[in-house]
Amino acid sequence: MAIPDGVVPLAEALQGTGMDLPEYTRLWAYFGNKPVAVEGLWGPAGLRPLDACIADGVLFDPVAIAFNVGLMRRGMTEIRRMQEQMLTDGETRDSLAEQIEREWRQEKREEIREMRWEASR
Repeated sequence: MAIPDGVVPLAEALQGTGMDLPEYTRLWAYFGNKPVAVEGLWGPAGLRPLDACIADGVLFDPVAIAFNVGLMRRGMTEIRRMQEQMLTDGETRDSLAEQIEREWRQEKREEIREMRWEASR
């Protein structure tokens, strides 16, 4: 079975985004997502049905990866802004920072779910 147009290994999908594989996988996990297959080569993808490889996350859509990179960068910028604001206001309690970060992550997850649902229609 031939590799379909539009899906590539994650390392290839990240080209041109300005984010490398270790940073992407670290941020992907940081924002509470399930682990992803991060093979930079086709590897075992050739030993399994293509649909299973795509479903298991061995192959990626570069547009979706670029979208995720943008969301993660925006998220990190927002987290840094909130942290700076708390320091400016004299607030240094970790529990408040953690609570704000959890709420922000949950909001972003809901936004992503809604965007994916809209895109799938």
